[in-house]
Amino acid sequence: MYLKIIKKNFKAHPLINILIILQMIAVFTVSLIMTSAVDEKVGDYIAIKDLLENDGLFCNGWFQNFEDNGEVITGTDQIKEKLRNVELVSTINYTNLETGYTVTVETPDFGIPELGTQSTYSLMAYALIYDDYAANLYIPEVQEGVWITESNPESEYPQAVITENPYGYKVGDIAKFQVLDVPIEVEIIGIIGDNEKYLGTISNNSIDTIDIRTPSYLNLFGRHFNSVRDEYTNLGYTEEQIERSFESDGYTEGEEPVNQPVVFFSMDEWNKTGAEAIMSDLLYIKYNESITEEEKMYNRKFVNEDMPLLSYSLRFSEIQENSLNMIMNDVYTLLPIIAAIYILAMIGSISVNAINCKNQSKSYSILYLCGAKKKHLILISMLYNIIVCLTALIITLGGFLICKSANLLENTVIQAGVYQLLLAVIIILVFVCISCIVPYVMLSKKSLNESLRKSGE
Repeated sequence: MYLKIIKKNFKAHPLINILIILQMIAVFTVSLIMTSAVDEKVGDYIAIKDLLENDGLFCNGWFQNFEDNGEVITGTDQIKEKLRNVELVSTINYTNLETGYTVTVETPDFGIPELGTQSTYSLMAYALIYDDYAANLYIPEVQEGVWITESNPESEYPQAVITENPYGYKVGDIAKFQVLDVPIEVEIIGIIGDNEKYLGTISNNSIDTIDIRTPSYLNLFGRHFNSVRDEYTNLGYTEEQIERSFESDGYTEGEEPVNQPVVFFSMDEWNKTGAEAIMSDLLYIKYNESITEEEKMYNRKFVNEDMPLLSYSLRFSEIQENSLNMIMNDVYTLLPIIAAIYILAMIGSISVNAINCKNQSKSYSILYLCGAKKKHLILISMLYNIIVCLTALIITLGGFLICKSANLLENTVIQAGVYQLLLAVIIILVFVCISCIVPYVMLSKKSLNESLRKSGE
């Protein structure tokens, strides 16, 4: 019976109902965008928060042996045994991979023919090799396939994940590389798309805008772009600067250079290749909870003074503090917009319910005359608002899915995840609560009788 009454009300006032639904679509859309922006700011930090909340050091560099022979360290045990009261030392190792592909680049002659040269280069790829802790610490979004933590140890070939690449490697392909004089064959089990973050900073596609003086969680991440143009655009280059850079690098007009891909291995899978890698990207040193200030000072002194070719070392506490400050500054910028969404939803809800109570006062009066109680009239208003909100939410999500399938959101952070849906639920609850309060205030025995009297005149 309630639904029949609501259906009748919809038919009686179609224009106002359409306007209400459009208003709620706008509220849901803005909330979706704002929540996605906040989620983008804090999502990566949350993934590594447990590490940064501990005492420890984050190091970057080419870590050489402590002996005079200058050999590069290949395992974390050599470092851990030199430190005091350390829970773990985790690493991401690095090496270059020769792809077998070549490219010819012409150097501009700048009007002097003798200066013009033509050079052929072997195209390379970067290999990042993660130990178990690092591989599970942060799992990037895999566009196709699976991450290295799901490598099959029984596979005939070493398994790896690769970024979107100009060589056309897909999941299931066997890629051939060479490390110095060692040829290796690798089974591709996953593809990471453009503009995706990953743990590791050795690539020239890393986020280059980080100020090491104010380190944050961003220092732990690299980001890959298949297209050099996209990378430069992300760094803020103008179109003129991009074209000038391409020209100085020897690319012909209209040529679109691509970046060297990154290939990700677990340590176990890399060991199956028989090739070597060097400890020269990231190093996480996590202390035990029982560590003393004296032991911390010793460890920091040892890392800074006795580890050759160290680029930098940062305390987790320093990264944690800067990360929280950066995130909160960004969130504070977005909070007024989010607050405006709530205010818009509340004002809209109050206005909508007041208009509906006024428009439906005659119908409510008849129902009241037939024995309906005030709580039944409030229930009708509440069901009406739930239907309106769900209709608007379904249309919003449908529009999101259409835009996503058409790749219109490809270069945005907009997504419909748990937090976005949670905010939508909160907005609906606010809307529904007000739908109970407004009728309760407006619908009284006197107002219902007055409505009947006027309708009979």
